[in-house]
Amino acid sequence: ERGAGQLGAVIVGLQRTVHDAEATLRIFARCDEVFARVAAALEVDVPPPPPAGEFFVPLALEGRSEDQLLFHGLRYDAAGCRADEPCTSLDLREDAQLVITGGLHAGACGEVVGMDREGNIKCRFILRPAVGKLRAPMELILGRWWIQAAVDATVPRLPVVNAPDGTSPAVERLRDLIAKYAA
Repeated sequence: ERGAGQLGAVIVGLQRTVHDAEATLRIFARCDEVFARVAAALEVDVPPPPPAGEFFVPLALEGRSEDQLLFHGLRYDAAGCRADEPCTSLDLREDAQLVITGGLHAGACGEVVGMDREGNIKCRFILRPAVGKLRAPMELILGRWWIQAAVDATVPRLPVVNAPDGTSPAVERLRDLIAKYAA
């Protein structure tokens, strides 16, 4: 169901999907070919892909090593909500303690365990299953684009923040979220 001002979904791919009937537009083609034509129609210059084995590096990460993944002065509060003024830091160095801020596992705690070959942040969280009580460690990836979004304050809420420290209304909201998830 579409809301006001929404035109619907577009599905691009070579195979049929279970959602084809719901799409406003269905294109049977390779994504690269479709988006090359869209870029040409919009007169957008698309840079060539990087050589094999090299990956895009956001500006916020250029020249940083794994032990330099500490970002100060972010315009987010301790619970990950965008703020008007710089008021938090985000530590994504190995062993940094993290909390998921929203979604099914909001309040789950974990830690940074390193980076994958593309430079995305690998995190291990203790997640509870939809059914049962067994909690298991799961490795999740924080894409590098989130770091640039955090630095630029372009998203309303960060997907992860560091474990709470100090006292503030945002810290208390985060602690409540953790307690609720742990219950």
